[in-house]
Amino acid sequence: MKGIGVSSWTIPFEGEELFRWAKEQGLDTISPGFDYDACRTEDGMRRWCRTWSELSEKYGIALSILGVNTLCEVGMNRKEKWEEVKNILRTAAAAASRMGAAAMHLPSFVDGEIQNKEDLEQTIMCLQYACELGMQYQVEIGHEAVLSVPEYEYILEKVDSPAFYMLFDNENLSLKEMDPAYIYSRFADKFRHAHLKNSNPANGYPQILSENNCFGGVGRVLEEMQKNGFAGWIVSETDYKKARSKTEGTGMLLSDVTYIKKYLQKE
Repeated sequence: MKGIGVSSWTIPFEGEELFRWAKEQGLDTISPGFDYDACRTEDGMRRWCRTWSELSEKYGIALSILGVNTLCEVGMNRKEKWEEVKNILRTAAAAASRMGAAAMHLPSFVDGEIQNKEDLEQTIMCLQYACELGMQYQVEIGHEAVLSVPEYEYILEKVDSPAFYMLFDNENLSLKEMDPAYIYSRFADKFRHAHLKNSNPANGYPQILSENNCFGGVGRVLEEMQKNGFAGWIVSETDYKKARSKTEGTGMLLSDVTYIKKYLQKE
């Protein structure tokens, strides 16, 4: 694997404090959450991207995957949002290139969830457009969704671009009663990067990855990753902000990093 890190939207730190903290924990990367509002103007985008890229360089923390989470509110599945989605994708691809992020991830959840064939076809059109931008800006385009095996296969057939990959997420799959280890093994060569998390236990608090027992636990997923030579970024996306304290959240993260490294080590 390339390395392990966290997503900016699940950590109770911001700005330079986030990078300082990540450096202290020995992390390799931060996955930034895309701020579409901040990047609507050229000056705004320049300031936003410069802040991230300068902190990345100062602390030696890579910017791996730009999370375009605003697509959960402005769904790629909605025809009436096509022009707005195109604007978001254009802006995000330009920002990713400018700030030095290697990839973007485009989620199909909440208002963007794929529920029927029409939603699927509209989402594919958006992904095809995003991949054109990815080739232009030299940024990988990742799609995060929970789909059936035939639907995954159909998307991979229709979005035939070297820029395209699928983002793996164990918890999103298990919450939909799908076996994450099986899905990973079925499409191992297409899951270029991954989110691993344990944010939704019954008691309402996040728990460490080793305590996730859904479909045999995260360990089964990591075994499949090791067996298939996983070579991408792993972002630990447990919602550490919901821990009882920052100290507890940090301890959980360190436990999760150690757990991941039991199975995978940086190449």
